[in-house]
Amino acid sequence: MAGATGAVLGLALGLTAGCGADRGGGRMEASWTGADTGRLTAPATANWCPGTGLLEVVGTGLDTGVALVLYPGVPGDTSSGDSLAIDDLRPGRYPLRDPFATPVSRPGATAAIRWFDQTAVQGYSSHGGEVVLERGSGGALHGRFRGTMRSPAGGRGELTLEGSFVDVPLGPAAAGCPPAAPPG
Repeated sequence: MAGATGAVLGLALGLTAGCGADRGGGRMEASWTGADTGRLTAPATANWCPGTGLLEVVGTGLDTGVALVLYPGVPGDTSSGDSLAIDDLRPGRYPLRDPFATPVSRPGATAAIRWFDQTAVQGYSSHGGEVVLERGSGGALHGRFRGTMRSPAGGRGELTLEGSFVDVPLGPAAAGCPPAAPPG
């Protein structure tokens, strides 16, 4: 699961406008309050990562991005997810967890947000909350999320992140998907 943890961190700290290329209609809206405030309305993409059994939902606009990583599975499962298929991704509630806690229990989710302020890139990761996932007609993904976010650097206070995504088409594995764990 270290690779999956790295995935959410990479999304949190490395999102750029090109990563969220519009595939045809998917949108994400998000806002955050607390130690800082802001909002995002942007194209969104969703990619299934078959080697690790996780779903990435990413919304990016200019230099701001929100990433959700969902880990489907049965309660208490801490496996690598390499045996999961896209059919294992079920609508429902996915508790938001700390991406630095290894392994992330399944079913579960992690979230990250990043933006560039006047002097530096700011990044926060989830520490509680939930993502509610729904499937629309034609397989498009819809959902909403709300969670408590903290800076991995510490000391900057907490944020409350909330938002939704609609009509996000499910795409193939992205170049950013973490590699599957080696056998054995």
